[in-house]
Amino acid sequence: MHPLLQTRSCNRRRGHPRTRVLTVPWVLLLVSALACQGEPPARLVVDTAALVVNAQGPVSLADAVTAMNTEGKPIDDATIEWAVDSGSAAVQQDDRLRCTTNGDVRVRFTAGAVQATGTVRCRPVSHFSISDAIVLLTGSAPQPVAVPALDPDGRPVTEMRASIRIKDTTVARMRGQLVEPVARGSTVADITVGEQTTFAYVTVVDPVLNERVDLAPSEFRSWPLQAGHFRISMVPTNVADRALPEFRSNRANCAPSGREVGTWNCVVDSSGTFVMQGKAGKPPVSVQLAVVRMPDTRR
Repeated sequence: MHPLLQTRSCNRRRGHPRTRVLTVPWVLLLVSALACQGEPPARLVVDTAALVVNAQGPVSLADAVTAMNTEGKPIDDATIEWAVDSGSAAVQQDDRLRCTTNGDVRVRFTAGAVQATGTVRCRPVSHFSISDAIVLLTGSAPQPVAVPALDPDGRPVTEMRASIRIKDTTVARMRGQLVEPVARGSTVADITVGEQTTFAYVTVVDPVLNERVDLAPSEFRSWPLQAGHFRISMVPTNVADRALPEFRSNRANCAPSGREVGTWNCVVDSSGTFVMQGKAGKPPVSVQLAVVRMPDTRR
């Protein structure tokens, strides 16, 4: 077939043109060619958060920049090229960038006649772990997830772009990079930083009590507990004074936490009480008392 009897049709979503036989008037050929050129970008918007690179291998920068038209709407099929302007912390490998060390690299993005620049922050992570569960209070504001990480030289990495996926979103859900409590319960979060992936337990608890308690020697106070699983903690209001009152329970199966001083885990079948009492012959004590209801794990 003669070349002039063929044309290319746009397939913007898949990014691959296909060949078809020309069966329309010649004037439509010009219209089709102009349409395939796409809308010229008016500006480029760079997502600075997406320029934090924790991977040690090559990464794409496609999600870091968006082409916008004159109305401020994204252009999905825009062709955006990029190149390293300055910096030696990374190298360009075809259409990907690989961080070789800790540092910053200046990158220039180009789409047609418009340009934009951004700073890629190379913060490679070789290892990270989360040893403690993520505990949230129902009704509280979304909070960041602390992810202790190390670079290849064993130094702490403080700037990270973690990908977090909550398995049971009826318990907690992600709001950007923050985790938000939904309802009391337990679930697991898969956390990825660079090429490393781990998991963390997420527990959402109901706040029951949070108040300051001052007790004179031998003075005592008691609080009721309904059926359920509770965690009771006492923290001295004076950081220099580690004195705690005596603790006991009635019709509640309470055991001290093996990891946290001044904390008890209590299981109540129907109803019970717990008591705090100042020690005889000792100075008065002042603590911040917190009681939360844990997810019920009993079968």
